Amino acid sequence: MSSSGVSSAPVSQVCRP
Repeated sequence: MSSSGVSSAPVSQVCRP
């Protein structure tokens, strides 16, 4: 679960320009 949270931060920026 911890990994998912950290990955969400960087991935979120790429998903939303």
